[in-house]
Amino acid sequence: MPKVVLAITGAQRLRLGYIFVTSLLLIGSFSFLCALCEINQGNLLLNRILIRGRRNPRLEVNAENHFRAALGYDPGNFQAYDGLAKLAYLSGNYPEAINYWVEGLQKSPENRVLAYRLGYAWDMNGNHGQALSAWSQAQAEIRFTTEGELYEEQGKIQLAKESYLLALEINPHWLPAQEGYGEIVSDEFQNLNRNNQWKQAETNLSAAIEIAPDFWRLHHQLGVVYLRQDLYREAEREILAGLQFKPGHDWSYAALGDIYMSQGRRKDAELAYREAIKLFKEKLENPWADTVLIYKKIGDIHSAIEQWDEAVEAYQMAILAGSNDKVLYAALGDAWCELEFPREAETAYREAIRLGQSSPRLQQSVEYISRTEKCPVQ
Repeated sequence: MPKVVLAITGAQRLRLGYIFVTSLLLIGSFSFLCALCEINQGNLLLNRILIRGRRNPRLEVNAENHFRAALGYDPGNFQAYDGLAKLAYLSGNYPEAINYWVEGLQKSPENRVLAYRLGYAWDMNGNHGQALSAWSQAQAEIRFTTEGELYEEQGKIQLAKESYLLALEINPHWLPAQEGYGEIVSDEFQNLNRNNQWKQAETNLSAAIEIAPDFWRLHHQLGVVYLRQDLYREAEREILAGLQFKPGHDWSYAALGDIYMSQGRRKDAELAYREAIKLFKEKLENPWADTVLIYKKIGDIHSAIEQWDEAVEAYQMAILAGSNDKVLYAALGDAWCELEFPREAETAYREAIRLGQSSPRLQQSVEYISRTEKCPVQ
């Protein structure tokens, strides 16, 4: 019997290779599609459980079977592991949920959603450090910051603060969370400021700066607190620190001027005040600017450096803008006296008294001017 030689030509080899690769692709596509169908069925059942808001053992078992079937078709499918992890999490089996999400992340290492969910499973299992690590991988600081902003809009300030703090635990340099947290502490400072609770304000602001060191307003407010306590070196340090993060802040330059004047550094004070006035006047071009507050501060600055004409002009502008500030009227009276206009000073002093400025000095000044038509010696 003749020997048969089964020789395969080059063209035949290419054709067989094409058939083999095509078959593999078809099998792979078929497996992927089957896995996708199983995952969709599992997710439908899982959503029904979530919508009802209570556990349903029958639906849970059916959903689990679909997710396991998906892994039978496609062992590397991270969505199937995600589904199994969700079922375990819903049942309170956090260790099993952790295992499934870890498996899913091994299949899809860059998946932030899985990392975020894994963080919650670690946290519920009492492993806060592992949770922070997972959330860091998920960049969950973005989520927690957004959560904080939503809580603020709803007036849930304590929950907002906790969300910002959690974001900063994950990423201490995340500026949006620093700003959100800093704004809350800054608002709390206003109450302490109104009640002259300087020591408590100092404690709160110093602690907040440890958490949000890059938020300028905390430094500015702590500087003001130090200034109120005559701690000028500390005040200057904090005001300058705030200016590093927010250059060109008008009130910071005004505060620097106050600090330098209190230290007897008149030239430095005048430089700071001049910069503050320039910035304030630029702000007045903004239709939303608080013109009353700005003109009053400009007047106070001019008074501090004994520029009485400019001080009177600024105070009058504040009054035209609608001010009923008794302190402003008293300062205007002082400026008129410095310019030797006693009648104008008397009018301003009387208005300050009418608005509730109870000061023996003002009453005595009014009586002195009425009697002598001269201003008392300041």
